[in-house]
Amino acid sequence: MIGASAAALVLLDASVPYRFCEAQHLPELIRYLQRSAWVTPEVMDELRRGAATRRHAGLRLLDRTNWPKVTDTLPPELRHEYSNLKASRSTAWRPA
Repeated sequence: MIGASAAALVLLDASVPYRFCEAQHLPELIRYLQRSAWVTPEVMDELRRGAATRRHAGLRLLDRTNWPKVTDTLPPELRHEYSNLKASRSTAWRPA
């Protein structure tokens, strides 16, 4: 099994930087994933909104370090996986 730091591309959702920020370990995440971390423009917008809050001010480090990279669109190798995930979420059980 390869570790995430050895992967060519790791597509993050906003929860990963948020949790590392809350634990005050965001610099470690940046060092671990380095250039392999990517987010969609929507996720980056969410992280910037969070950085404007007092609770998640540590997220400002992302803009200062220009990390992670932002995709224009999902990379082709992830589109099929994303479509499957989106379809499974739309059919997931939701309480009334």
